[in-house]
Amino acid sequence: MADDRGRVSGWLVSAAMVAFLLVLAGAGAVVWAQRDQDDAHRQEQRLRTELALQRDASSPDRFAATHTAIESVRTQLDAIPAEAKQVTDLQGQDVLLVQAALAAGKKGDVPAYNEAVTKRNDLAPQVDAAIEKLRTDTNTMLLALAKVTNRTAP
Repeated sequence: MADDRGRVSGWLVSAAMVAFLLVLAGAGAVVWAQRDQDDAHRQEQRLRTELALQRDASSPDRFAATHTAIESVRTQLDAIPAEAKQVTDLQGQDVLLVQAALAAGKKGDVPAYNEAVTKRNDLAPQVDAAIEKLRTDTNTMLLALAKVTNRTAP
């Protein structure tokens, strides 16, 4: 009777192993199908973009409008480094004024501290305006780029 139990448990272990292998095979099939679906989706997006470009290229008006939009994006893109440099320069001045105020405060030089704080307060609107201009221009460029590439807004 002990032998019969050993055979039954051996059969159960074999059945469990086969079931486990079937589950693994099923999971592999799901992963494989998901990859195929992702590949198909990427292929569809690429083909849609190519079709849109061909459609635009076949119409002189659309081609001209697309070309104008691309040139607009290029112009906006070219302005961003100068705006970023202006923000960096203004923030550098701001840091120097804060450091001057801290140094004057440590020395107990109240007039120098007040002068540095006043200069920093006078500079703050310029820094804020430069940052806001950079942010606005960057967002405008990104929206124009999204429109040119037929994508949704960032």
